[in-house]
Amino acid sequence: MAQHCDCGVIVARNDPTVPKLKELTFLWVDIHVPDVTVCPFRLADGGSDVNEVFSTTRS
Repeated sequence: MAQHCDCGVIVARNDPTVPKLKELTFLWVDIHVPDVTVCPFRLADGGSDVNEVFSTTRS
């Protein structure tokens, strides 16, 4: 449903040496900025509730 959202969440692990589910960072992303692309795709039932979201932002 990203095509209907104003923001999204990215969950990233910022330290791969610690156990899973530790050291997670949550980032809010504005879906409407030029660097974010939302690509809905059709499901077998004809719906398009699932999306791929891409960002071209580099840090």
